[in-house]
Amino acid sequence: MNHQYREFPIFSAVKAKIGSDDAGRLVFCQMWQLMNLAPWDEPVEWRAAMPNRTLFEGGVHLVDLLVHLYDEYPVGVYAQRSSGIEEGREADAIQVVTLDFPSGRIAQITIDRLCAGGTRYLEVRADCERASLRASHGGRALLKIGKKRAERTGFHLELATGGLAWMERGLRHTTLARDPRDVGPEATRRLFEKVVTAFEANVEPPSSAAEARSTLEVIEAAYRSGDTAARVSLAPAPV
Repeated sequence: MNHQYREFPIFSAVKAKIGSDDAGRLVFCQMWQLMNLAPWDEPVEWRAAMPNRTLFEGGVHLVDLLVHLYDEYPVGVYAQRSSGIEEGREADAIQVVTLDFPSGRIAQITIDRLCAGGTRYLEVRADCERASLRASHGGRALLKIGKKRAERTGFHLELATGGLAWMERGLRHTTLARDPRDVGPEATRRLFEKVVTAFEANVEPPSSAAEARSTLEVIEAAYRSGDTAARVSLAPAPV
């Protein structure tokens, strides 16, 4: 399955830092996607007709990436969804999903398709023992100049056409990786190179169909949780 987000340089850099001496073990991770494109305004007719699609479309890559960062599957899901204040709408324009893992850790995914602010296609914050690992997909340009309470003196520049990953330790920032503007095809190539190598070695490939089925089970559990307002337990993923 082409879950190519795993091979984006920025997300690969975050994954590589988790467990390192600099960052330490992963404690809590948040992912959020913000855009002003309601499901019912989708230009593709079949997409607009699906009442529950946000997690099955872009959300499936977020769940896969989150599981990839934690390196284990969740054992429970609690989710809430909303169509906002639009009367008569049933689509899941807003999703808030909390996952709990067998190690006692939790994680959260927020998708807001009714955001009138700037589009943030995918933001990741992985809080580890000794540092916070950040990644921003979709381009980033930010300049801070001067001094104010709780900030360092001087200036700070963040610039990347496709995306940026960095490590925060207190007020100090260290750039980890940048994505090119059109990172998707290159990430797909890297993923399928690893798949071919796995086939040649007769071992389980990355982003396999078995992993994809487990990811879909997480998403289906999120929709069940949204329907029942209750946490849904998950069976252990196959090893």
